[in-house]
Amino acid sequence: PTAEKISSWEEGQTAVIEVGQRGLKPPQTGPQAGSRQLDIYKQVSNLQNLAKLGVNISHIVSQWSDNRRPTVVGVHTLSAIQQYVGNETMFQFLFTLKGQLNSLGVMGFYHMNPASNTTNEIKTIKSAFDLVIQISSDGTVNID
Repeated sequence: PTAEKISSWEEGQTAVIEVGQRGLKPPQTGPQAGSRQLDIYKQVSNLQNLAKLGVNISHIVSQWSDNRRPTVVGVHTLSAIQQYVGNETMFQFLFTLKGQLNSLGVMGFYHMNPASNTTNEIKTIKSAFDLVIQISSDGTVNID
């Protein structure tokens, strides 16, 4: 399942913005959805439309800004997005998104597959972030 209701998670909310082809079948929301407990589901079909993705993210987190619980935005995976828009466009998007999230007090985390990107691409993207955690195939953790 994409998201499961966690019994000890009181007042928690989950949103999914699916980019590209629809993978959730069917995209169900609310308590009637069985194991998929999504409060919000949005789809952005065009992987190159980062503006629409950014607007959707900002809209959702601004709805939750008065929530007592912290809001966290996760992006999985940057490598897939980067293939469609290029390194420079993705850097600009991430820099802008990070600023919007910071202004709302929202933490963001972003996944990237280093095997899918060149060293130069990774260096450029890493510069958009405050902290980078790398986990090697042997389980070693490196924090930059």
